[in-house]
Amino acid sequence: MRARRLSLALCAAFALVTLAAAAVKWPDAEGEKVLASHYHSVSDWFGHSSRFNVSDECDAGQRLRWAYFTRHPGTLWDWMAVADNLEISWTRIQTRNFWELVDHDVARDTYASTEAIAASKWRGMGQLMCHMGDVLVFGDVIPDSRPVLQGNCTTPTLLLITNRFDTGVREDHDGYYKWFSQVIAERPWIWIVVNNPFDVLYLKTKGVQLPPERFLMLRPVGASFIRKPPPELAAERADKIALIKHVGMYHLESTTLIPWLESKGLMSYLTTYGKFYGGPVVLSQHKATIQIPYQVSVMKMYESMAYGAVFIVPTPRFFLHMLDTYNETTMSFCCRPWLKQYNDTWQEFVDWYSPDFIGGHVMFDSWDELEQAIKGEGAFTPELFAAKRAESKRLMLASRQKSLDGYRSLLHQLEKQSCVAIRRPDLWPPPYATAWAKHLPVAGSNLTEATEPQGNAGAEAAGAGPGSAAAAQGTGGEAGVGEAASGAGAAKAGAGTQAEAGAGSQRTGAGEAGGEGGGEVAQGSGAGTH
Repeated sequence: MRARRLSLALCAAFALVTLAAAAVKWPDAEGEKVLASHYHSVSDWFGHSSRFNVSDECDAGQRLRWAYFTRHPGTLWDWMAVADNLEISWTRIQTRNFWELVDHDVARDTYASTEAIAASKWRGMGQLMCHMGDVLVFGDVIPDSRPVLQGNCTTPTLLLITNRFDTGVREDHDGYYKWFSQVIAERPWIWIVVNNPFDVLYLKTKGVQLPPERFLMLRPVGASFIRKPPPELAAERADKIALIKHVGMYHLESTTLIPWLESKGLMSYLTTYGKFYGGPVVLSQHKATIQIPYQVSVMKMYESMAYGAVFIVPTPRFFLHMLDTYNETTMSFCCRPWLKQYNDTWQEFVDWYSPDFIGGHVMFDSWDELEQAIKGEGAFTPELFAAKRAESKRLMLASRQKSLDGYRSLLHQLEKQSCVAIRRPDLWPPPYATAWAKHLPVAGSNLTEATEPQGNAGAEAAGAGPGSAAAAQGTGGEAGVGEAASGAGAAKAGAGTQAEAGAGSQRTGAGEAGGEGGGEVAQGSGAGTH
């Protein structure tokens, strides 16, 4: 009876709250007053836009909606697994599609990114991109986030950096680095996850300081959702070494290793695959897979180790010997200058040789040792391969758990920030750059007309591209923003120039193809051959 009375009391209280809420809704006089007060500071009705008001969801402790922007199947699979584990409600947006918003004579490829190209994308779809979720995540190609960052979108945003953060940037790299550094430093709603240690180093060498309270290094969780091979094929693969050929690319496997294997009569020990090799389960069904690193890390490694696959890789000493012996037209490797610059610590930045993973690999220190490993002679016993298989899986699962724990902590902080931000008066009205403002650069033009943008009460509209003042200066706190900087004085906006040379700064392969073949996703350079 007591429980029933309590239940009735709660229902009555809920009904009173509901009636009270209903009583202050428009067209009730008090409701009109409340509504008018809320929108009182909006002066630019033509351009006004804002994201969903999630106050009710926040008050009820409900989970929010996330939008995940990516081009790449490998990074998509990883996010699918993380989101499922953490019960995130999300949708995926293919950022390549925004290329259709710009003149293809200006943006000659889908990766081309300049201040002007980003402004064109903001004009076309910026507010929709900004409001796609209560939390935004940009993965794979970080300049794909440039439209919402230049447009001053204040939705909490996670930049999930999986390769060079300047991939696709055309012209004025120094300006881009300065602008990106300002965005990270001054906007407390921008968060950063880097999924490999090399890209942490790369960011720092470009002057980007990573705020410890908004930055984590979380490796991929090693998920793959391509169709798995029939189990009965495992038996015929169990004694074979796998080798993946990179046709049309200067990988040592194709230029040197296969001719050497043929001269030694070793091809009968191997099964060779093209870039669509079938995925991590296929590699795990083999005795091992020969891999000469061409990147600091590849999604293939994380995915395959999670299934217990074993990689046969050169020792650190022999790998450096290979790089000294073979030039770029024989042995492709993304980051040769970096290995020389960080001669004593380079293994810390190359995940193939990281202490977190190296124990799961079979290592060879000479061509003779590689021959022994292929034949299963000397120290390369069945027991060694079995032990490495178990260790490979153990190491990757330990790394996976660290990443999931890190994402869990980020999830709570980002959703809390989204709830706080929706109530902050200094974020209302949203200080977006007006989509049609004359001060925004025009893709294909040589000059930008510097005019004062139409202001919103409480914050001036701002253009925050390279060469203009950074917008939406943060005031601290969980989601603060001070006065937005004026967009006057924006930089020249010429677009479509060739990419400047830089270590791993642009894609070196076709990173957009997906499909069931299960190709590999290159981490750290943006050179995905999927």
